[in-house]
Amino acid sequence: MARVEDIYELTGDPRYDFTRDPRLEWDSTAAKDTHLWETVLRITYKHCRRTCYVLWFFRQSGARLVLRENGLRMVPVFSEDKDVSEWSTPEEYESERRERLMPHRKTIEFVFAKAFEELQKDLQAEAS
Repeated sequence: MARVEDIYELTGDPRYDFTRDPRLEWDSTAAKDTHLWETVLRITYKHCRRTCYVLWFFRQSGARLVLRENGLRMVPVFSEDKDVSEWSTPEEYESERRERLMPHRKTIEFVFAKAFEELQKDLQAEAS
């Protein structure tokens, strides 16, 4: 797994598309929330690339997204298996969250709200 500092250096590398789910190619469980991640990453990339890189890192590290009635929620996954998650304990995740995500909290809240709105419209269009 790449460290978030390494991701900042990869931003000009054409092999990396930070609007795509980084786990999709090798994680068989990723398909469950890939559409949520790709919506969030696409919106975030347009709004604030630095925040996009951090979210991409968290997804690559094993975070999941859950669509709830009132919004999106990022959920960590804990495992000793590094192919499943970079975090084996809640304490490891919490440390990364405080250091990496919290400085981007307002942007993430904005992007999650925009993504939720877009996903809701998509669901309504499918239902009609």
